[in-house]
Amino acid sequence: MNIPPMQIKSASPTPPEKKSKKKKFQWDGTVSFLAVAAGIVLIWAGVLGWQKLSLAHKNTELEASIARIETQIKALKQQEGVTDRQNAAEILQRAERYRIEWSRLVDALLEKEGSDVRFYRFHTSPEGSVSVTGHANSLMALTRYLEAIQKDPDVHDPFVSTLSAEEGSSALHFEMTFDLSIPSKQ
Repeated sequence: MNIPPMQIKSASPTPPEKKSKKKKFQWDGTVSFLAVAAGIVLIWAGVLGWQKLSLAHKNTELEASIARIETQIKALKQQEGVTDRQNAAEILQRAERYRIEWSRLVDALLEKEGSDVRFYRFHTSPEGSVSVTGHANSLMALTRYLEAIQKDPDVHDPFVSTLSAEEGSSALHFEMTFDLSIPSKQ
């Protein structure tokens, strides 16, 4: 039996098969994603920085504008000699006069309101025009009320603009308008 000699192969590569020690860098999906994410973060940081600078600039402009307006207000107050207390006192005095007049109006209307005439709604205007919606038990009760307010020197031009009767009853629904001049307490 003839056995062929064994050939022993060497474990070391032959010179043409030697690989270079430098490893080639390969772009895979993870590296690409990280590069894109870093780019987006940098762009976003740039946009936010620009917005911050823009807002700081606008804030500076607004503060300068407020300072100019406050200076103008002080100058006007000095020219006119007006103080905040004077303005507040005048406003409160006008409000007090208006409140007293309309509370006196309600008192005057309710004083003449009898048990046969009832009001549902009052509508007034600052000029003294009054509109009243109500209910009267009869035409005679409404007539007595009209006569009573016509005798009042502060009531002018009373007029019943709407009058409707309840079916099967003598009761009436009405709307009346008139002008009123109640002198204010001074």
